[in-house]
Amino acid sequence: MNEDIDSKIISTTLFWTYVLVGLLTEGLILWLFPFTGLSGLICWPTALFFSFAFAFVVLRIHKKLKRGRLTAACFAALLFFQFFIQLLLTPQEIGGEPIGQISEAISTYRRFDKIDFSDFAKLKQFERAAYIFKNKTSLPDSYLVLSIDSVNNEHLVPGDPDYFIKSTTFVIEVRDGKKNWNRKELGLIETDSSTIVIHRIGQVDSTVYTTINGLLRGGVGDSRNEGVSIFCAEDDLKLKTGMQEVFYGILGLTRKSGE
Repeated sequence: MNEDIDSKIISTTLFWTYVLVGLLTEGLILWLFPFTGLSGLICWPTALFFSFAFAFVVLRIHKKLKRGRLTAACFAALLFFQFFIQLLLTPQEIGGEPIGQISEAISTYRRFDKIDFSDFAKLKQFERAAYIFKNKTSLPDSYLVLSIDSVNNEHLVPGDPDYFIKSTTFVIEVRDGKKNWNRKELGLIETDSSTIVIHRIGQVDSTVYTTINGLLRGGVGDSRNEGVSIFCAEDDLKLKTGMQEVFYGILGLTRKSGE
């Protein structure tokens, strides 16, 4: 009688432990890769299905084999398999699919000493995390990334992803409320009604754009100029995802910053 009760307690504990750990696994994945968008609504129902399904499998294996080590091995193997499946099924609106992001992080780590950090605007997400790590003692409060995108000559229509094909970017440093940038390449004049952007080309030529007031607030764009879209985005130099935080932590343990 007592053996039956003990067996039921063990079976119940094993079952619900797997369900709980399976759901925690999904929580970990969504922390690592949070930009799921509306497609991410499928993540938790999928995690629930796999957690209960694999919990039943673990329970049947335990009842059939009645050997703790084999049960533990099957528990771990199924949990790893579930983690991998859920990783593959996790959509991402930005940054690429999770497996691709992991591959990108590994590649960035291997190239750490060879990465060209001179153009912040062109850095990919893990290169950006490496930049933040490398310059952590000298970072400004934020960067403003000003982009001037010129229209293509393929007669495409606005809304086509290839409509703007030529982009020039400028990085503006914001420190203690003051903005600083390369004045040999870029001129900025803020008035009460507009922002004047002067793109200096060489020592003689320059192109002047009159755009909206408050452009340098960040997160603001304007396409009034024919064939040109101007956008200014603010980067607060914070890590955006759990995967970036893990990558940054690994750099902290294995690499030297620019201190």
